[in-house]
Amino acid sequence: MAIVFANCGFRFSDYEQMNKLHLRNGKYHFVLQKSQKTKTESIIPVMDKWIIDKYINQYDENFNWNEYEQKFNKYIKLVCKQAGFTEPIQQTYSNPTGGKNFSLHYKKYQKISSRTFRKTFASNCIRQYSMSIAITMSWTGHKSEEAFRKYLRLTPADYARIANEQTEKEKMIQALMNNPQLLNQLKKKVG
Repeated sequence: MAIVFANCGFRFSDYEQMNKLHLRNGKYHFVLQKSQKTKTESIIPVMDKWIIDKYINQYDENFNWNEYEQKFNKYIKLVCKQAGFTEPIQQTYSNPTGGKNFSLHYKKYQKISSRTFRKTFASNCIRQYSMSIAITMSWTGHKSEEAFRKYLRLTPADYARIANEQTEKEKMIQALMNNPQLLNQLKKKVG
């Protein structure tokens, strides 16, 4: 189930509503009728075919979800510990009373939870599938880019690649606009 979670980006509270994998226009989608928090519908395409094969074979297109988030988080920590996610990590916190910042040390598996899969989904949409921030935000239900960026685990190299891709898209659009003949050919092909 964790793999499915990392590929749809829904909040844990919404998984029980996601009870079927839908086929639309020849492609499978995760469909959430109404998010518990934002009251919005989400339709998210499944990007990796192997997930469909595993999902269909294991769940026969229907989820039977009956776990509590706390229980899921307990299990996922155990699985991650057994999988070797034991490297030490340090997390720095600011003191709410204005004093010095302080750091706490953890093993990596101790910080993994259902929310980790939501963050993974958001980062992968942008890093691996070159989705725009706006599209990814619509899927995750975020209203502000500031809140959304906290979910992303992108490196400076990721941001540089995104900027380069955006520049290339803008150049292609400009080239089309400057060549009416090519633009007309493209319009005919698209219909």
